[in-house]
Parts: sequence; C-alpha cells; structure tokens
Amino acid sequence: MSKVLSRAELFALEIKYAKDYNLSVKNVKTFRGHDGMTGVNADIYKDNKKFAHFYDDARGGEPEVHWVGKNDIEYQANRTILSYLREQFKKIPQVKFRFDDTDTVYNNTFYFDHVVNALITHTLEQKELAKEAKKGIVYVDPKDDETYTWGWSYDIPKLFKVYPTKALTTVQNRVDILKADGCIIKNTELLSQYGVRV
Repeated sequence: MSKVLSRAELFALEIKYAKDYNLSVKNVKTFRGHDGMTGVNADIYKDNKKFAHFYDDARGGEPEVHWVGKNDIEYQANRTILSYLREQFKKIPQVKFRFDDTDTVYNNTFYFDHVVNALITHTLEQKELAKEAKKGIVYVDPKDDETYTWGWSYDIPKLFKVYPTKALTTVQNRVDILKADGCIIKNTELLSQYGVRV
C-alpha cells in the first residue's frame, strides 16, 4: 500500500513540482472576498517569463487561470505553454493524503491550477514568515498543521542584544523541545545567524 501523506507533505510535494517546472508567482494581491473569504490575484511565470494570470474570487469555485500576451504571437505561445503544463501535471501519479484531524483518505491529482494555488499560498506564507521571523521561534505543529510563534518579551535580535550570554541557551533549549515534539522550525535562517542549531 502506498504511503498516505499528511496535508503538509502534500503541500510540500506541490511546491516541489511547481519548482521542477520552474514556475513562480509575482504580484500576489489578496482581497476580502465572499463571506469574508480571501480572494487572490497573481501573475504566473515560467522560466521567469510571465505567461498567465491567476484569479480566485473566493466564492468557493475553481480559480480562473488565463494566458496573457502583448500580441497575438505571444498570446498563442502562452496559451500553448498553459495547455502543455496542464497536461503534464495530470500525468503525475496520484497520491493519497489525509487531513491530520480525520481518518478519511483522499486521492490527489496534481491539477495545474491547484499546484499554482499552493505556490501562491507558499509565497504568502514566506511574506508572513519574513514579518514573524524576528519575533521568536516560528514553527509548525504537526498535530494541527498550524503555524505558531514562540516568543519572549523581546524579539530575537533584541533578546540576543540584551542577554548576550543567556539568549543562545534559552532559545536553543526551546528549539530542542519543539523539535522533540515533532515541530518543524520555519525561521531557521535567522536562528542560525545567532548560533542556534536547527
């Protein structure tokens, strides 16, 4: 029987496939959509060249992905790229996954639009992580796949400035406890700059 992935593992696989095809998103804009849900607009790039636009109106249906172009030749070329990518992603073997709070197992087909949606989510998370990274230890708890920040009275830079001899031990101890609980530390780059082993 094939392995059943967690939602976090499936998400990581979607991001890997997006990177394998050299996809990226830029100009990601969110807005308040229907019933307070978050809507998204984003430009989709392949090999650092914009070829499509993503739009999710937050009404519960599938997102819209349209090819773009400045002239007919570019427009048709980008349409071909989008069609090719949609077909390639459908060929990726299905995987099984479950949401961590249920026993129900689902089959996942790697639809292009869904992978781009994961890439957008990842981009937004990275922006949020950049804001949160200095506040404390940013981690994902495997029990609920939620992201949390373990902080102190001071943010990380100030903590190390105010308590230069104690801060490393204090932060390292908390990182070790979180890792022992199976948590995934997200702001490893910043913590490593201060000598924390992550």
